[in-house]
Amino acid sequence: MIVFFLLAACLVVLVLVLLLPTLTRSHQSADRREVNVAIARAQLAELAQKQADGELADAEFADEKLRLERDLAEALGPDDRDEPVGAGGWAMWPLAAFVPVLAGVLYLIVGTPEAIDPANRIAVAAEAPEAAPQTPDMREVVVRIKERLEESPDDATGWFMLGRAHMTLGEFNEAVPAIRRAYELTGDNPEIMVRLADAIAMSQGGSMAGEPEPLLIKALAMQPDNLQGLWLLGIAQSERGDNPSAIATWQRLLPLLADDPRSQNEVNRLIADAEAAQMSNTTDAAPELAASSGQTDQSSLQVEVTIDAQMAVDLPPDTAIFIYAKAQQGPPMPLAVARHTVSELPITVTLSDADAMMPAMKLSAFDQVIVGARVSFSGNAIAEAGDFFSEVSGISRGQSESVRIEINEVVE
Repeated sequence: MIVFFLLAACLVVLVLVLLLPTLTRSHQSADRREVNVAIARAQLAELAQKQADGELADAEFADEKLRLERDLAEALGPDDRDEPVGAGGWAMWPLAAFVPVLAGVLYLIVGTPEAIDPANRIAVAAEAPEAAPQTPDMREVVVRIKERLEESPDDATGWFMLGRAHMTLGEFNEAVPAIRRAYELTGDNPEIMVRLADAIAMSQGGSMAGEPEPLLIKALAMQPDNLQGLWLLGIAQSERGDNPSAIATWQRLLPLLADDPRSQNEVNRLIADAEAAQMSNTTDAAPELAASSGQTDQSSLQVEVTIDAQMAVDLPPDTAIFIYAKAQQGPPMPLAVARHTVSELPITVTLSDADAMMPAMKLSAFDQVIVGARVSFSGNAIAEAGDFFSEVSGISRGQSESVRIEINEVVE
């Protein structure tokens, strides 16, 4: 400890040697404006560091920054003038002697001198509890946001912040209704739609089945370069076995991650896994096709799709077409789906269990199905008013004849 005090004394002397000539220089002026600005900058840097460390929520950071700016504006008044300093330079030398003495006394009173001992530091470290995995004041932030929302229930930003706070705490079931409320208030906001899809998936144990994929498709139609949206959509496509679409989606994402090599490596790994799965499926299917010797696969349907000539006029060639089969009696979700474009019409496709949207809902599990085709102007897998479509019901799974569909109706 003696060594510590000797080093501290040397540092104090060094600082005083550097500062006293400046402090004693007569008629030197200090610009109060610059001092105030410097103090404000230091305080802002401290706030930013607390926000980065998770000690300060975004809402609190904004409030503190606003308060800091207001205080600075008041400090920089019109009467702020340079004030001469150092005219009483003779007083600096007693002050120079008094400062180190005062610092030492204060340290002995309020400091922790025993912490200098390495043995004590090791003991304290061994007794210290592990850091909490979550920001200690995050739940308080949630409470504050909820209180504000009671006063302003239509504050979309507040609902979105509440949902993000719940996501940070791992409370996914609570995050979904909060972010959904923000979505209802703002309408089709891509950022909120992607966050909602993520929250729903996390509340389902990480599964992208159901609502998340249509939300992502719609969000990406409005904001094609949304990084999180592309990432999640690829996962959704891979999850339901559509590896070619997943690979294409992730390949769109790769160039957008040029400044993030770590994420690029992760996406490349996902692409490699999808390519390996696709290769495996192709290899497994080859022996079955050879053994069939021309016989119809009892878990597949061949579908021929055309479109009414008048409807085809002026249709953009890249407009999406969904060809699907769904249960005659059962859930409305398609059992098998294939996505193509208007430029490919007329087209013949084979729907099978490989085109299933969900592993538990396959074409081979239902004897009677409805087969349909729909032109989607939005590119969304969910039907919307104005889309062109046609459906044929009472189709037997695995029938030898092709199902012929002419798209000639309009979704009301």
